[in-house]
This record gives sequence, C-alpha cells and structure tokens, in this order.
Amino acid sequence: MPDGKYAFHRLDVFGQGVATFVKLLPFPADDGIDRRTFIPRIVTIDSDDVPVGTSRVRVKFGYDEHFRCNDNTDYACYAVQSTISNAAPFLWTPELSSLDGVPCTMGCSVMIPTIEGRVLRSQVIYLNSLGGITGAAPVSFEVGTLPPPGSRVSAGTVSGATKF
Repeated sequence: MPDGKYAFHRLDVFGQGVATFVKLLPFPADDGIDRRTFIPRIVTIDSDDVPVGTSRVRVKFGYDEHFRCNDNTDYACYAVQSTISNAAPFLWTPELSSLDGVPCTMGCSVMIPTIEGRVLRSQVIYLNSLGGITGAAPVSFEVGTLPPPGSRVSAGTVSGATKF
C-alpha cells in the first residue's frame, strides 16, 4: 500500500508461492537523539556521598571488565567533564593528570559519553587536591537506554539506567 501501513510478501510453502498481506507497525517517532555520536549520561554525585578531603571526581567507564570504551585501546576510559566535548569526549588512563576531573566538594555531576544498547560499567573515583584517591564508589552496571526526559537519579548512578 502506498501509505506504508501494509506490506505484501511472497513465501515459498511446500514449493508453492503464497502471497501474504501484513500490517506493519508504525515507525517510532523521531526523538531528536543523534545516534551517530555519543549519547550523554549524567552521573550525579550527592554531597552525602563525597568523602572528606575530596576536591575532584572522575568516572571510570567502559563496556568490559577493564573499563574499555572502544576496541582500539588497552586502557580504561575516564569521564572528567560536566559536559561532553566532541574534540575530547573522554580520556584514556595514560592521558590523565592529577588535575583532571570535575570539582566536587559538595556534590556535582559528570557527563559520560555512552553508546546506546550496550551494558555500561562505571565507577566514581574521588580525588584530593593533589590527585590522590580519597575513595571510590562501587562499580555499577547499567543497560544503555535513553533516559526519560527530565530524569534525575541518586549519587553514582547513571540517569535512565536499569541497575542489575
């Protein structure tokens, strides 16, 4: 049909051609998300979760047990900004400096550049002013789905995620 609601299909059943007429499901509405690039995920850290002596946080993330976010490296990936920069959406372990991370003494948010449809591992790493680790949140596992509009979740979890 020209309106795209139905389709004709030819099947071969026991050597005989059979024509079928099938009603198609409607196409999903455009949600405005550009899936040719990373989809941003917000990790919100509440002030109650920040250890004493913390001045910055970074989020280690990836899609395997080594926190790798792509197949081209042997290094873990780190989100170190409250927004995603297209020029440098994340840093690998050797690229990190002691100053990399989001300032976070009374709570903050870190943006993770994610790929939809993959299971994401993430872990919030708390740092002091010299870059030393003051603590780390437990590793969380989330299914990469799109967050509902305006969603917000508690410390160390990724918005719109299904926790295991």
